[in-house]
Amino acid sequence: MEELHFSGMLAQMGGFTTGKPWLKVNPNYTFINAEAQEKDPNSVLNYYRKLVKVRKANPVLQYGKYTLLDRENPNVFSYLRELDGKKIVIVLNFTEKESSYSLGFSTEKSRILLANYPKSKSIKNNTLRPYEAVILELK
Repeated sequence: MEELHFSGMLAQMGGFTTGKPWLKVNPNYTFINAEAQEKDPNSVLNYYRKLVKVRKANPVLQYGKYTLLDRENPNVFSYLRELDGKKIVIVLNFTEKESSYSLGFSTEKSRILLANYPKSKSIKNNTLRPYEAVILELK
């Protein structure tokens, strides 16, 4: 098995596995690797850790009734989860351009549980930046 060295640490297959992968190691392994992901609080790995934490802390996201919102919007996927009076809205822009959305109700008094941009303005102007994702708890 090919062994790779980066950041003074012995790593096999870019640090993501010690087994034999079914895909070749990408040449970008020196800067996209497990060690770099661990160190970067804004990495994809750490974002997913936050996402799992939010899901585990909110049974409404696991067991709540699902309602699709803004059904005809080709750019934004949005839905509501409800359980025992608690409501959480998920709004996701799957495009490379800014996209607007309409939920049919106000999110002015909501609280952001998680967002993938450092400062999310989407609850104020109903617009998402490219690939923006926001989870809102409605009050």
